[in-house]
Amino acid sequence: MSIISSETMKKVWKYIYNLPRDLGFDNKVDIVYEEHCSKLNISEFDLRDILIEFKRKGLVALKPYNDGAFVTFIK
Repeated sequence: MSIISSETMKKVWKYIYNLPRDLGFDNKVDIVYEEHCSKLNISEFDLRDILIEFKRKGLVALKPYNDGAFVTFIK
């Protein structure tokens, strides 16, 4: 994992937390890496690593797939 600034982590959290919940659940979003990385101006690897860090901290649950991940917010 590359070194990612706390500002980038905060920016990603704010961005994904405010995405529309379009999967039929109030706490779940589909993150397609290619689509969202350009908006966040970060690499797909960094976004994946940030999501893994959020999981490690107990903030989200992840169900990864080839091009992204389903993110369920826990807190």
